[in-house]
This record gives sequence, structure tokens and C-alpha cells, in this order.
Amino acid sequence: MTTRYFEDFAVGETWTSDTFTLSEDDIVRFGSEYDPQPMHTDPEAGRRGRFGSVIASGGQVAAMSMGRFGEAGGYGDTPMVGLGIDELRSRKVVLPGVEPRVVREVIAVRPEEVTADIWTGTAVAGLRFPLS
Repeated sequence: MTTRYFEDFAVGETWTSDTFTLSEDDIVRFGSEYDPQPMHTDPEAGRRGRFGSVIASGGQVAAMSMGRFGEAGGYGDTPMVGLGIDELRSRKVVLPGVEPRVVREVIAVRPEEVTADIWTGTAVAGLRFPLS
């Protein structure tokens, strides 16, 4: 793995993860602990609901995406994942057995401060979750 610096990030740079799958048990377990709402925790309530199944919590999908990106070394040896999320929207539901993938694209690069030997700034990444 290589070290990446702020100036190494370029607008338009993309990265796509492998697919991952969440089982009904995965969704219920996460929902029970972190997002206890019936659409995440109760398979029967999920079947009666508008999606016909439990659905993954947006927080679970966000966590899975960060995990996939970190495992793949998207930022090299530079630990930047988790410095902040300015906006997070769930536009599609993730059902058990569906195989989403994460597509990350650098949509802006903004320098914030320069010292003698360190650049700080923001490489803004947009994440999309196309469903296979």
C-alpha cells in the first residue's frame, strides 16, 4: 500500500468495491443493536410493510461501505475515512440478499491550511450504492 497525500487526490477519481451481501439475520442483528425500528428488526413487520421484507438501516449500509473502502486501501496508508460526513441520504433500500457495491468519486478537493510541511484540506467523496 502507498501513502497518499492531500495533493494526490483528484476530482473525478473513482473507486468501486466488490459487492457485499447482507442476510436477514445481519440486518436484524444490526437493527436490534443500533437502529431498533420494526422495518430493521422484525421480519414479520417487514413482510407486512411497503418493501415486503426487513430493510438494512442506512447506518448499516454506510458502515459497510466505509469498511469495504478501508479494506481495499482506497486512501492507501493515509487514514482519512471517518473524518466527517456532511450529508448522508439513503435513496434506495437494501433488502436481504441484494448485492450492493460502493462507488466512490472525489467530487471536490479543497485545501484548507498549509504549514511548512503539512497540507490539510478536504477531499470530498460522493458515495453511490448501485444495486446489482
